[in-house]
Amino acid sequence: MFANRKFVVISPHPTSPAVSKDDVTNHGAASFTSVAKTKPFLDADPNERPDYIISDTSEFSDYAKAQQFMIPVVKPQWVHDSIAANKLVATNAYSPDDRLIFKDVYACVADTVPQGDKEVLYGAIVAFGGQYNDIMTRATTHLISPDATNEKYLLAASSRDDEDINIKPVSPHWINRCVTSQSLVDETDYLVSPTSNGIPEDEPMADVFDFPSSHDAADTPPLADLEGKRFFVSSDFNLSSQQEAAVTRLIHYHGGIVSPQYNPDTVDIYLGKFRSGDDYERAKLSPRTIVANLDWLYHIVQRHSFVLPRNANMLFYPFPNPTSKLPLEGMSISLTNYSGNARFYLIKLIEALGATFTKNLTRDNDILVSSSDSGKKYSTAKFKWLSGVGDPVVSVVNHLWLEECYRQQKQVVFSEKYTIVGSNQLPPPGLARLLPELFDGVSSTSLSPEKDEIGSEPEAEELHPPKDTPTQPQAVSEATQLSETSPEPTPSKSSDAADVAVVSPKPKSQEKPPKSSPYKSQTKSSPQSTQASEAMPPPTSRGRSAARKAAEKLHNDMSDLNQFEAARTSKRKMKDYLETHGLSQEQAEQAAAHTKRKRAETNKSNGHEGSVPVRAKCVVTGFREFSRAELSSLSEVGIVVVGNKSGSIDFDGVDTLSAPKVMRTEKFLRGLGHVKRLIHPSFFDDVLKSMASYEAIDNYSLDKKVGAAELNSELGGDIDPKHPIATLISRRPRDGVFAGTSLNLSHNLNGGVDLIARVLHDHGMEAHQVAKGASVKSPCQFRKTGNDPDVVYICHASKDQKLVKAIKAKIDAGNNWAVVEWDWCVQCIFHMQMLPLDGFSLV
Repeated sequence: MFANRKFVVISPHPTSPAVSKDDVTNHGAASFTSVAKTKPFLDADPNERPDYIISDTSEFSDYAKAQQFMIPVVKPQWVHDSIAANKLVATNAYSPDDRLIFKDVYACVADTVPQGDKEVLYGAIVAFGGQYNDIMTRATTHLISPDATNEKYLLAASSRDDEDINIKPVSPHWINRCVTSQSLVDETDYLVSPTSNGIPEDEPMADVFDFPSSHDAADTPPLADLEGKRFFVSSDFNLSSQQEAAVTRLIHYHGGIVSPQYNPDTVDIYLGKFRSGDDYERAKLSPRTIVANLDWLYHIVQRHSFVLPRNANMLFYPFPNPTSKLPLEGMSISLTNYSGNARFYLIKLIEALGATFTKNLTRDNDILVSSSDSGKKYSTAKFKWLSGVGDPVVSVVNHLWLEECYRQQKQVVFSEKYTIVGSNQLPPPGLARLLPELFDGVSSTSLSPEKDEIGSEPEAEELHPPKDTPTQPQAVSEATQLSETSPEPTPSKSSDAADVAVVSPKPKSQEKPPKSSPYKSQTKSSPQSTQASEAMPPPTSRGRSAARKAAEKLHNDMSDLNQFEAARTSKRKMKDYLETHGLSQEQAEQAAAHTKRKRAETNKSNGHEGSVPVRAKCVVTGFREFSRAELSSLSEVGIVVVGNKSGSIDFDGVDTLSAPKVMRTEKFLRGLGHVKRLIHPSFFDDVLKSMASYEAIDNYSLDKKVGAAELNSELGGDIDPKHPIATLISRRPRDGVFAGTSLNLSHNLNGGVDLIARVLHDHGMEAHQVAKGASVKSPCQFRKTGNDPDVVYICHASKDQKLVKAIKAKIDAGNNWAVVEWDWCVQCIFHMQMLPLDGFSLV
């Protein structure tokens, strides 16, 4: 597992157990050197630069340099645990740096958190040593959730009886509180439950920017370089008022001042997400203003050391304009032989360039970025997958090519500089700097003398696993998973090297034509690449019969056929289907016809004529995610599940909603506007166990499985004494509960305005307007019929106190306005009729 890796151990290391040379060389290590903690060594000889540094303290002379070079520094226990597990375990939890307060945190943020907040929270977690995965796994330690009604919270709650799973649901306030105090605050007061929102009583509201003295962390002094500096935080982060206030409190804690408007004559630091907008253009040209992003702020706060963005990690500067075409858009890129901080940095670089990162390497990848000339991925791409003229199908480059593409914001031509792999003479990842013209007019001494440069980002392995898309039948003849480090890839907290998989090549008759590359031509061709599918694991038994193999192939083909048939309903869906599968319309039609013939032959031989139609198109909420094999099996009895992963759902054609109870998730609320039945998720488990016929679905209605009394209580009224769900669906107005209405939606509503608007539009709302801050100018009119208010606002009871106050002033002045909480909308949906506003008013 340590093949070709170089180790340096810092001595003395008084903690036990110690690591010996035999511990690592017996497992393939190339070298093992002991260095005194006071002796610099990283600049001595690039050929001897280590891959790992073993130390029980971060107090050694080259620690800052190790961070700059993105070399993992781990305690001795990491070596012993890797050997015991027979794989490289993740390094985060083994860091000797106590300033990395989240090093034991593996977080997931609920989907009801606005996207802007989610990105910033993940950035803070990574900067302080943690890891995250936007899909909950058994390794998740903390769920960051503002409420106890979202889908991820319910999944976490349902796993409490599993002794191997311990997920703490905490509010976003906990992350922000830890960051401000730079200590791991006890979670108790921040735990979210059905009776608590995880916000302590003494936690400040959105418009209060200083913590009470009881919250001050005396052992974490402010960063002196920020004292008295004036900040401007751009609105392009799309933060909620609570998260914006948290950033403001962090700046205040370190002595900074936040300006509500950008002024090039007074603002010292501009924080923005993108390189766009008038404020950014003025800040870039200002000799006074430093331009950076929030990752940079978290970085210098965590390190407690100032570094100018121009002399640090390129990703500490705002990203390119999102409306422009990105240099590597449409390309698919994989990594090999990088670990820790370097791997996380390169993944972010790939995504910032517009490309898709894939953990697994397939022939559909365009680029493999490798740090050494060894390993399964490297040898496969370099020597096995060749075109008809002997050129590699997947181009192999080093990290310098990615960095140069980002620097120049264009696809750089391959040259020898970028195709040399495995040379220790190459600079480490993260040392590339942005082009000087981005900083024209900016004084390098406008704040303080430059300190030691330590621009890097902590690692977060398995940050963005590829989507679980169906394996293309024509892409490979057989899928074989090859691990570069161990026989079994780890599902969660593994090292990046343990997740390596290579999909074996296609038969020659199916080879795609060689891709043109920048090395051969200055003109970039449009690569026919899609997001690479995960390689399927090898069969557990070699003795499977030919009939079993044929049946499994038919299962996969039928699943694909159902997707194809569903895509026929619109041109957009068909376009997405063809792009996802890399097929032309003619090829897709031929494949569908072939599958139908094979299915008909199989049915005929079994005494069953005809193919299986799509009998139920389902959306499932509050239940586990299905595997690809389960989805395929369900499709064989005519059951199609859409929206299996987190994200926005297209409800076109959906007729069945499945949930264990009445819920307030996006899927549940939107589903009530479309479906004709609501069933219990146990239906799917029973079908998968027995492959029983679809006709049994009505026996699983929620009315039968849960009971009328409980359902009526959860719906908030006596809908029907026997069949509340069936009655509710039958009551649904043809044009929706909110037909003909226009609503003003607060920016602070849980889940974000986009999610709320999707729910309301699915129930008939015609239009909406977003309300930010305390502004009540030009609101949209509610509707023109009846005695309804002229204007209706939907607000958050605690986060929108200023806005509610402004609305109340309008009402007191004689305006026929109303302001209600989100629960009014929910109860209208749960009753399938517009309810009076009075019982939900916030004034």
